[in-house]
Amino acid sequence: MRVAMVAACEFPALRGSQVLVRDLATDLEKLGHDVHLLTHSGGGRGAGVGSLPESAVPARLTGRVRKNLKLAFDLYRVVKREKIDVIHAHNYEAPLLAYVTRWLTGVPVVYHAHNALSDELATYVERGWMKAIARRLGRWMDRHVPRRADFAIALTGELERFLLSCGVEPDRVSIVPPSFEERGRARLKAGDDRDRFVVAYAGNLDAYQDLGVLFQGFVHFRSKVQNAILVIITHESDWRRRAGWLLEELVAQKSARVAVLSGFADASEEMHRADVLVCPRSSWSGYPIKLLNYRAAGRPIVAAAGSAKGICDGVDGLVFRNGDSRHLAEQLDRLYESVDLRERLAACALERLRKNHDPQKIASEIERIHARLGSRRSSRGFKSSSQGRGPLRRILASIERRMVCGFLSEDD
Repeated sequence: MRVAMVAACEFPALRGSQVLVRDLATDLEKLGHDVHLLTHSGGGRGAGVGSLPESAVPARLTGRVRKNLKLAFDLYRVVKREKIDVIHAHNYEAPLLAYVTRWLTGVPVVYHAHNALSDELATYVERGWMKAIARRLGRWMDRHVPRRADFAIALTGELERFLLSCGVEPDRVSIVPPSFEERGRARLKAGDDRDRFVVAYAGNLDAYQDLGVLFQGFVHFRSKVQNAILVIITHESDWRRRAGWLLEELVAQKSARVAVLSGFADASEEMHRADVLVCPRSSWSGYPIKLLNYRAAGRPIVAAAGSAKGICDGVDGLVFRNGDSRHLAEQLDRLYESVDLRERLAACALERLRKNHDPQKIASEIERIHARLGSRRSSRGFKSSSQGRGPLRRILASIERRMVCGFLSEDD
C-alpha cells in the first residue's frame, strides 16, 4: 500500500514520539509498503513551549502555525502525486491536517493516539490561568479529534478506554503497543561502576516528566546510601535552565552528573552502566518509549504508577506512587539491598519486551488496519479533488505555484 505518515513535530529527534514514528515507518517499509514520511524539519533544535521565556512563546507559536500550514500543503500534494491509499496521522495536530486532505481527496485517515491532550497540554505552561485554558482546550480536542478518524490506534488499554469515552466507535479502535528492535545485547549483571550505585534517567527534561520527584527521591535515598550517584542522560544541552536548581545543586555536590549525548548508541551505553533506571512521570495517558530502552538495556526499572505501562510491580519492575518521592526512595533502597532482585526484574523485563513489542508482529497489525481501510475506500470509489470543486481546485493550484516559487519555504 501507499501510506502517507504525518507527524507535526521536529524530525529527527531523540524523543519518544519521533522514535515511534520513525520505527513504524521503517517496519512498514520492510513489509514492502511505500511509506512517505512528512514532518517538520530541523529536529533537535529546541524544546516545548513551556520551556521558553514568556516573551518567546508568541513567536514560537506563530512559527509553528506556519510550519503546520506548509505541512498541510505538502501532505495534500503527496497524496495527489503518489496516489496515497491511507494517511497515518500521529498525535493531535497531524490528524487535523489529515482531515482537510481527506475532505479534498477521500483518502481515509488512521489516527495514532500517543496520549490524551487533556492529560498533557497543561504541563507545557506555567501560569495558573493558562493551565486552566490549556486543560479546557485539551478536553475539547480529546472530544473532537479522535472520533473523526476512520480508525484509531491506542498505545495502551487505558488510552483505548479513554478514546471510547470520547466518542470513538468500538469497532474503529484497536490497541497496538509501540514496537522495539533490539540493537546489541542487554547486560543482566550489575552496572560497571562498582564504587558507586548508579541511578539513571534517560530522556527529555519537559515538565510532564516530573523530574522534581526524581531529584527529591534521590536526595532521600542518598541520605542512606552515600555512594549513590544520579545520572541524567539527555540530548538537551541547556539542562541547567531546563531542569532546575536542585539538579544543579546535586551536580555541584558531585552527587549527580549530566551526560549530554547526541546519539542513541552513546545513550544506550550510559543506560547499560546504571544499576537502576527510573521513570518518574505520573502522566497516565502516554507510553514512555524510554521504558522500552530501559528494558532492552537489561537494567531493573522503577517507574511511577501513571507511566508504568506493562510493568507488574515486583515481577518485571518496581512501581511507586505518583508524585511520592519518599516511596521512590524506598523502592530504590529495595534494589540497592538485593542484587538478586535487580537481576530477576531485569531478566523478566527483557523477556516481556521481546514477547510484547516484536516489530514484525506490530507492523503486521498496522498493515491489517491499513488494508481494511484501503479495501473500504476501493469499494466506494476514489473521490478526486478535481470532481465538483472547480473554485477550490483553482485556489489550491495557485497556492501550489506560490510554494514552488518559495512561498512558505523551508526556512520559514
